[in-house]
Amino acid sequence: LVQDKFEKISALAFTPDGALIASGSKTKITLWDAQSGSELRTVSLRNLSGVCTLAFSPTEYLLASGIHNGTVRLWDGQNLTPHRSTLMNFCDSDSRLKFSPDGQFVYSYGYNPNVRYNVVRAASIKTGMQARASLKEHPHPQPSAIEQGQGHTAASSPSRVADMAFSNDSDHSRLVLGYSDGSARVFSRQLFSEEVDFSLCSNGLVV
Repeated sequence: LVQDKFEKISALAFTPDGALIASGSKTKITLWDAQSGSELRTVSLRNLSGVCTLAFSPTEYLLASGIHNGTVRLWDGQNLTPHRSTLMNFCDSDSRLKFSPDGQFVYSYGYNPNVRYNVVRAASIKTGMQARASLKEHPHPQPSAIEQGQGHTAASSPSRVADMAFSNDSDHSRLVLGYSDGSARVFSRQLFSEEVDFSLCSNGLVV
C-alpha cells in the first residue's frame, strides 16, 4: 500500500522493472518500494504549483516530472537526484509525459487552454533540444465559429488528446494519438530535422 498521509497524490509511475513507484503531490516527489510500500526517498519541490504528471524511461532509471507551471525536470530514478536537464515551458496543466521506446526522447502531450488546441512536445534526453507540434486540425473537426472581434475562426469544444503510443518498428517512426471523442489517428514522425523542427504528418488512418 502506497499512502501519503499528508498530501493528495496527483501522479504515479512504475519503474520499468516494477521495483519502485514514484508519486507526486503539491510539494514533493516520493519513491516507494513497490513490494513493501515503504517510503525510500522524498524530495521537496521549490515551486508549489504541484506535480501533474510523472513518467519513467523504459530503458533506464530516469524519471520525468511535470508541474503545473510548465516545467519538466528529469531525475535519477533510484535516488531522486536532479538530472542535468530541466525543460521549461514543456507541458501544460492537462499534459501527460511519455518517453520514446528507445528512451532517447521525452514527450508531453495534451490540450493547451491558452491556444485552445492540442500540443505535442518532444525533447532530446542527450541534448535537451526541444520542439513542438501544434495539432490544430482534429480527425473529426468541430463546427467553426467566428470569434467576436478576432477576425478568425476557431473550433468549438475541441476534442482533447487523451493518450499516445509508439509503433514497435526499429525507428519508432509512427505514433498514434487517441482523442477524448473516441477517435484515434496515426501519424508519421519527423524529429529534429535540419530545420530543427518537429512535425507530425497524418497518414490518413483514422480509427
